[in-house]
Amino acid sequence: MGYYGRMPPPRGDLPPAERKKVLDEMPSYLGKDAMIICNERQLLAVYAIALFAAVVSLVILNAAVDCLSGAY
Repeated sequence: MGYYGRMPPPRGDLPPAERKKVLDEMPSYLGKDAMIICNERQLLAVYAIALFAAVVSLVILNAAVDCLSGAY
């Protein structure tokens, strides 16, 4: 079974033939050119790294402004 992003998995009570049909149909719901580029854990890691980089940048910018204004 492939990874389809946030789409729900097929119901567990379906017979195997019906589950296969659902799994084969599922990519068509995503669209013709849709592709999954990362899972939710990877996305959370990217968000955390971006937030950390933004905070560090603001701290550095604040220190630079303080140094330039002479208020160290």
